[in-house]
Amino acid sequence: MQSYNFTKVFSAACLGMLVFGVVMLTLGSVLPDVMLKFNIDELAAGSLASLLPLGILVGSIIFGPVVDKYSYKYFLIGCFICVTVGMFGIAEAKAFVVLQLAFFLIGIGGGGLNGATNALVADISRAHQKKESVYLSALGIFFGVGALLVPSLLGLFTGIYDYEDILFFLSGGILILVIPLLFLEFPQPKLARRLPLVEGLRLFKNPALLVLASILFFHAAFEGVFNNWSTVFMERNKGLGQSQALACLSLYIGGLTVARLFLVALFRVVRDEIILLTSILLMMSALTLIIVSDGIGIIFLAVTLIGVGTAGIFPVILGYVSRLYDELRATAIGVVIFLAVLGNILLNVIMGFLAKTMGIGAYQWLLAFCICSVLVIVLLRKRTLN
Repeated sequence: MQSYNFTKVFSAACLGMLVFGVVMLTLGSVLPDVMLKFNIDELAAGSLASLLPLGILVGSIIFGPVVDKYSYKYFLIGCFICVTVGMFGIAEAKAFVVLQLAFFLIGIGGGGLNGATNALVADISRAHQKKESVYLSALGIFFGVGALLVPSLLGLFTGIYDYEDILFFLSGGILILVIPLLFLEFPQPKLARRLPLVEGLRLFKNPALLVLASILFFHAAFEGVFNNWSTVFMERNKGLGQSQALACLSLYIGGLTVARLFLVALFRVVRDEIILLTSILLMMSALTLIIVSDGIGIIFLAVTLIGVGTAGIFPVILGYVSRLYDELRATAIGVVIFLAVLGNILLNVIMGFLAKTMGIGAYQWLLAFCICSVLVIVLLRKRTLN
């Protein structure tokens, strides 16, 4: 008999994923205003761009052992508070070092929320004999909602309020979300008598987990390069205007969010491996359209289809992890997400080097390398996935 309410706990996880979406779009949304306020150059701005994913990396690796020992409640509350303090710090910072610390804090909180909410949904789905990928896909919808929230608020209220005021009120809204968590029952910790650090380290040597992690390593790398470099590529190589290039990102997020709505139903009737392979092939086809076409309509269609293809991969892989590692589920998901974030960071660094030495055209070929790597790993290790 479970002591918690499935719907209420799932709703709490969705709020956490929404806040993670906010975290992921905060830097890009406020960076121009931050550079102007602090009179910093691109190099200093780059330090902020590196501190945010570094914080996410830290949050991604610490959440697993913590929630396996102490459960989710207070860890999630701590992450919400961490993001709140970080948002408030960005809004009120007078010194650049405070701004750097603030971005690092929202990274830690956001990384913890991303990992813990995915693990929590996998846990409660398994405990209630529900298909994990269905609810992980539903959870992902709220990432899209959160990702669109910050740029939407800034676009709506710019000229009426400064970005500092908007972030101040947004941080207050995030803090309010802590209140219902205080009164909510969560699943009991699986390993309350010990902190599973040794077991967590051993998972880095587990062949099956490393296969799954390598898929997300290259997939997250694809997502990171696409999110960070698409606007530059579209403007310089495809001749799109700034607003059209930004529209590509909105179409991508829109495609991802809408696709996850449909995947909630599809996962109930279609096998996970079919959705996985279809998603990869759809992304490859859409990327081919971007490579061969300069037409704005084709490009808009292609970036939307990339978003649709992206939607199914994380839920499938995390569903596999959930089924393979029941006792150490959160720790195993933490390892996989840690390596995914690492892939995102490393391939973005490589993209920066390639853009400087070979030009921004390297973007399309690096994306092709990432998605082809995902396909090769899936095909070579299909027995492991099954």
